[in-house]
Amino acid sequence: MVVPYGYYAFIFKLSAPDMKDVLDVYRAGDSFNDEEQRMIISAVTGQAFFVGSTELRACVRIQAGNYARELFSEEKKEEE
Repeated sequence: MVVPYGYYAFIFKLSAPDMKDVLDVYRAGDSFNDEEQRMIISAVTGQAFFVGSTELRACVRIQAGNYARELFSEEKKEEE
């Protein structure tokens, strides 16, 4: 699979069977090595595997900003 310029993928935690499905999708091009697969399967909340290009692939941590945290804050819900 050739990833067009400007296309990015974030793959969040997957079970082993779901990882197999992703491998099927990516099998035509650059697939995931064993270490990358382990990272995806063992990811915790907020972690994702980022694919930016053949060379730009990494495990990343996503953190919500203040505005997003306020949207889902229990304190705010209780005030309403």
